[in-house]
Parts: sequence; C-alpha cells; structure tokens
Amino acid sequence: MMLPCYYKERFVFALSELSDFSFQEIVWQGHSKTHVSDYIELMCNFFDDLMIEHFIENDLPLLDLSSVLKEKFKSFEIELSIFNKRKEPNDWGYSKNDIYKYWSDTQWIKLSKMAKDLLEQWGKEDEFVNKSTKKVSLDHQKVIQEAKINSVSQTQLKSN
Repeated sequence: MMLPCYYKERFVFALSELSDFSFQEIVWQGHSKTHVSDYIELMCNFFDDLMIEHFIENDLPLLDLSSVLKEKFKSFEIELSIFNKRKEPNDWGYSKNDIYKYWSDTQWIKLSKMAKDLLEQWGKEDEFVNKSTKKVSLDHQKVIQEAKINSVSQTQLKSN
C-alpha cells in the first residue's frame, strides 16, 4: 500500500511544525503573513485531519516501511496522545506568552525530538518525504527570515 502524496505532505508539515521551535514562535504568535497555527491547530492536524490513531492502527501495518520506522510512528502517536490528553483545550494556545510554556515542558521537547527523528528516518526510506521535508524546511526558514525583517522594520519605525 502507498500513501497518497498529499497525505504524506500533510504529515511532513505537521511533524516539521512540531519539531521547529523557531517556526512555532513566529507562527503561533501571529508574526507570519503566510502561515497561521497554534497548539490547538497542530493537534487538530494530527488527530482530526491526519487521523493519526487510525493511521497507526490501519494504514501503517500495510506500508512498505522498516519495522524501526513503524515502531517510531507508534511511539510518537502514544506520546502525542498522552501529551494532548493531559492538556485542557483552554489551558494553552490562546495567549502569545503560552508558547514559552511548551518549550520548558520536557514532554513537548521529547515530542519535538521524536518528530524530527521521524522525519529523518522516513526521509531515508521515502524519496517523496525527503523532498517534502526539505521543501518545508526552506519554507520555515523563509517565514522566520521574513518575521525577523518585519521585526527590524517595526523597530526602525518606532525609533523614527
């Protein structure tokens, strides 16, 4: 069985967002003109749009992936579910300062590393995923750079 390319792309984008704190800082605080997201949106991507639980139970066993990668996906889904269940929907995600709570949370840091590891391993086994990961990484860098430029411009305007 092969996953449709659009599904792989959505997975790559969600895993990339989770693994990139700089991107989270820009986008989750509304400093991007092209991307909108926050914790709740990211969790909706995994659990609603990508249906990660269904994917793990039904699709993953049928894919031509290494047993190591399949185990990493299963572990990631378990850890993500545990993290998501311990957060109330209104706990985090609405205040611009809330993002810093994630970065000090050891479970969030662990999930971020797991997402990065999944992308690296999956990219080694699937050329489409490898190319998509590189494309998303360049997109994240562009968003971060644009936010820095906008920040400098805002600072200059305030000083004039």
